[in-house]
Order: sequence, then structure tokens, then C-alpha cells
Amino acid sequence: MNLIRQLLTRHSTNREAYYKARLVLCFAVVEVLISTCYYFAHPYFGFRVPRMVFSGLSMTVLVQILMLRMPLSLTVIAHGLITTLWISFCIGITTSGGILSLVLPWLSVMPVMANLLIHQRAATAWGGISLISILFFFLGGTTPNAIENSHWRSLAANSGLVIITFVFTWLFHLAHSNLVAKVVTKNKKLEVRKNRLIAQHREIQAQKSFIEKQNQLLNTQNRNIEKINQLLQERVHEIMSRNEILGQHWQTLLAITKSYIINFGQLEDALAYITQTVSKSLAIDRVSVWRYHADTHRIVCLQITDTQNQNLKPKELALEEFPEYYKALMSEQVIAAVESQVHWQTRELKEKYLAPRNIISMLDSPFFIAGKLGGVICCEHRQMRKWANEDILFVQALSDIVTLSIMNQDRRAYEVALLEKQNEIIAINQSLEARVKQRTEELEKQNNRLAEYAYINSHLLRAPLSRLLGLVNLVGYAEIVGPEREQIIQQIQVAGRELDDVVGKINAALGFKRTLDRGIFTDKPAST
Repeated sequence: MNLIRQLLTRHSTNREAYYKARLVLCFAVVEVLISTCYYFAHPYFGFRVPRMVFSGLSMTVLVQILMLRMPLSLTVIAHGLITTLWISFCIGITTSGGILSLVLPWLSVMPVMANLLIHQRAATAWGGISLISILFFFLGGTTPNAIENSHWRSLAANSGLVIITFVFTWLFHLAHSNLVAKVVTKNKKLEVRKNRLIAQHREIQAQKSFIEKQNQLLNTQNRNIEKINQLLQERVHEIMSRNEILGQHWQTLLAITKSYIINFGQLEDALAYITQTVSKSLAIDRVSVWRYHADTHRIVCLQITDTQNQNLKPKELALEEFPEYYKALMSEQVIAAVESQVHWQTRELKEKYLAPRNIISMLDSPFFIAGKLGGVICCEHRQMRKWANEDILFVQALSDIVTLSIMNQDRRAYEVALLEKQNEIIAINQSLEARVKQRTEELEKQNNRLAEYAYINSHLLRAPLSRLLGLVNLVGYAEIVGPEREQIIQQIQVAGRELDDVVGKINAALGFKRTLDRGIFTDKPAST
């Protein structure tokens, strides 16, 4: 039973196909059983038909039974079963007597099976094939075995024909009766349901007059409600559409803010990424970023993305030539121009900028750095585009991202410059330390020189000078005369020579740029 369910699983969705598949399966099983019986009875009845015909028929039919699980129509499988029988019967007729063969009446089974399994046209076709086959065997003459008729073979052949015809019609009757019974049961259920529906209909008819009166009162309200509902649906659809657009813009902004290029890349790469993303998100032709220079009142194009790859990149624009546009930017206004060439804030750009590039719609949002105008994001389209509030909010948010990108670039440049200054300060500090060290050493040497000079002045220079002055004072006394006076004069001469010798050595040291220390006085003073 499980095998039968598996074979019929593919046809279980359609009831008619399911019963037809069951009928094909039953006919095939009957063919296998009858051919098997003839196979085993062959040695006892002396059939002229080769025994392998019965075994081949059984194997072929079994293969065709398995084809029920393949994606083939039931008509093809039924034709295959009938064709298998026709081939087997033709072989049996050929080997057992031709037109006089006892197998010949079995050709009548094919139109019967075609009528039961397929339809009337197929039965007619197979009836014609059977008649043509009979005519073929008639024209072909008889075989030597045709005159050897056996009562037992005739009994077996004719009985088998009657039995298989009865079994086939009985199986068809069972399938047909089962299907009819189910249809009758379903009709009875439908009849019961019909009676219930009639009763409900009568009850509804009884309430119809009351409902009609109520409907007249509700119709006016319904019309008003329908109008309100229509307006609400339009509003809900608009809100959902705008929410979807806002969600897409939010995801785009989130992706931009998380981008490595925006946070850590070069400004040119960051602006290129922003313009490409905005052009794709808004589905517009051109997106550009301009930087404002306050000293010249000009805006310079930093980056541009053009989907049509037109080589129309402007270098700069003097805002003094476009006062209304300049005024709108300075007042922190977002310029949403559907027809930019006639819009009062952008029509000044027509001759020099808009017309040469065939720009129809513009959406410009200024961005500010440190509270001052830093530039503008310019979204342009070569077809008329009505800018929604979501688009304006999206571009305004992008202007803040551009501001952050420029500030990040300036911050990184400032950090690089600061790092360079720090390196310069470190180098200056190192140089200053060396200079302080050198100056300290020079001061120490100078102090040593001053100490030597003080020593020379206080000991070597002032000593002979003091003696000389004391001896001169002694000479001034009148009482000293004679040998004592001569002795004092000799002492004055000695002190003068010592003083001259000290001065001479000092002058010599200074002349040869020698260090002024005690070492120059180690030699004995020269005698005169």
C-alpha cells in the first residue's frame, strides 16, 4: 500500500487525475498477473507464442508502472501500456498462426483500454490500428502452425480474452462508481448547504427592507467616509513613501559617517566618495562640492561627480557677479530650484554656468566652518526635478558631514604642523642646552681668568709697586743720607725692575693670546 501511495503521490492534487492514475495502475497490475500466469502455464499448454514474450511483457509493464512517479502525463503512460500489449499481441499472432491465430482476437482489448484509460478518440485510433494489423496478417497469409488448432489453446485464449475484458471493465466500473459516489456525496453536502443558504436568504430578505432604510441613511455617511478614507490612504501612502525615502537617506548617511575614507582618508577621496554616494542615492546627474574663499569672494570647485562624464568641470565662480545667489548662501538658506534658470535665486547663473551644462534643477546647501561660510554642496539634474523635503534634509545633513571632513583635514594638517613644531622645539631645546653648556664652560674659564688676574694683581703686580711706593716715601725724609740713601735707591731700582718684568710678561701673554695665569711668571725675571 505504501508503494501504491508513493506511485500516486504526484497525482494526488487533482481528484480526477488521481482516480485515472489508480485505474492505469490497476490495468497494469492485471496485465502483469495475466502475463505471469501465461508464463508459468506455457510448458503445460504448448503455446506457440515464445515464452519470453510473456516475461518481456511483465518487465516492460513494471517499468511503465514506475513511470507514474516521473513528470509524464497519464495519457502518455496509458498509450505506452497499450503499445506494449499491441507489440506483444503482434509477436504472438506472428508466431502462432497469423490470421488464424488464437491471439488475434486479443487485438480488441486495445480500443477497449484506450476508451477506458484515455478517451473515445484514442479508442477510435487504436481500433483503426487493430483493423490494420488484422488486415496485415490476412494479406500475409498463414503459417504452418495455423492449421494445428488445439481445443485447450483455444479455450485458454478465448477464456483469457473474456476474463481480461471483464476485469478491465470491472475495474473501470469500480473507479467510475467510486468517483460518482464521491460526486453524489459532495452534491448532497452542497444540497444541504443550499438549503441552509436558502433559509439564510429568506431571513436576509426579511431584514432587507430594514437594512435598505438604514442604508439610505448610511450612504451619505459612507460617501463622506470614502472621501475621507481616500484622503487618508493618499496621506498614508505619501507618509510611507516619505518614510521609506527617509530610511534610505538615513542608511546612506550612516554608511557615510562610518566610512574609513570620511574619518581617516584624504579630503579629495572623502569628497569624491560623498559626491558619488549622493548622486546614486538621489538619482541625479551632477553633484559637486565648492569651497568659499572670503578674501576673494569666490567659490572653488573641490570635487565633482557627473554621471554623463561631461568634461565641464568649472574652476571657480566669483560670487560678486551673482548677488542674489551670494545673499542666499550667506543667509544659510537651502536653495531648492525646480527650474533653476528662472528661479529668482539662481537665474543669475544661467549664462555662465547653467545653460552651458544644460542644468534644469538645482539643490544647493551651504556649509559653515567656525560659524562662517565654508562652501556649498551643489546637486544638479538635467531634467526637471521637484525636490522633496526629505531630499533637502538629506543634503543639509551632508553639508554637516562635508564640514566635518574639511575640519578633520584641517585638524590633521594642524596636527602635522604641530608635530613638526614640536620636533623643531625639541631640536632648539637640544641646541639651547648645548649652547648653555658651552656658555657655562666659557664663564667658568672666564672666572678662572679673573681669579688668576686678581691673584696677579694682588700678589705679583701690587707687591713690587707697594715696595716701590714705600721706598719713594723714605727718600722723601731728609734725615736719610749717605750709605742708607744709596741702599734705598738700589732697592727702588730692584722693585722697578720687578714691576717692569711683571708688566712685560703680561704684555707678552696678551700679544701671543696666551691664557693669563700664573704660569707666565714661573721664569726668572730678566736682568738689565
